[in-house]
Amino acid sequence: MATTKQIIRDWANSRSSGGPSALMTDGDKLWSYGLIIGATIGDTKVVANYRSVGGQYVSKTTSRHVGYAVDVADKVVHPEYFKKSGFDK
Repeated sequence: MATTKQIIRDWANSRSSGGPSALMTDGDKLWSYGLIIGATIGDTKVVANYRSVGGQYVSKTTSRHVGYAVDVADKVVHPEYFKKSGFDK
């Protein structure tokens, strides 16, 4: 079973990993408990900032997942922008 950090690295490298529970990726999208927290737009990795500092806290574990994803992402955006841009689909 892959670790959280390995799943995040796999997403950064566009490889599927993890699941079906807490954290998983198909190489394009990144999910935390079924919530899309990351997306690949072209060659750009975009993360929705679902942390208390981002303005839309979901849970402690999802915040941790986002924190790791931020380290490898090209762009971090507010969750509302993420949704309105259709990245959560």
